[in-house]
This record gives sequence, structure tokens and C-alpha cells, in this order.
Amino acid sequence: MFKFRQPERMLEFFYEADAVAVDIAQGRGENGVMPLGQTVRMLGFMDAVRRDAGLVYPQDG
Repeated sequence: MFKFRQPERMLEFFYEADAVAVDIAQGRGENGVMPLGQTVRMLGFMDAVRRDAGLVYPQDG
């Protein structure tokens, strides 16, 4: 079994922010690994799971 060891003092979303910086520097409008359409589908899935579980955040109104 592979265990991922998170580096000490690692900031959250470091790899995502780095990927965005590379995409912008290379003139791309979206990432090839996680394109916008896939992100939107995942957010919809996560919203459905929250709704089905009855999880409501204060900002949801």
C-alpha cells in the first residue's frame, strides 16, 4: 500500500495553484488534467451528496 507523506508546512492547494500558474503562463484557458467541464460536474455531484445528506452551510441560505 502506498502512503502519501505530506511535506511539513505545506499550504493547501499548492499543487492546484502551481498548475494554474503554469497554464496561465503558457496561455491556456483551462487545465488539461481537470478541465472546466469536469470541475462543474464534480461540483454538481458534491452538491447532490450534500443535499441528500441534509448538510446545509450557513452561506447556503
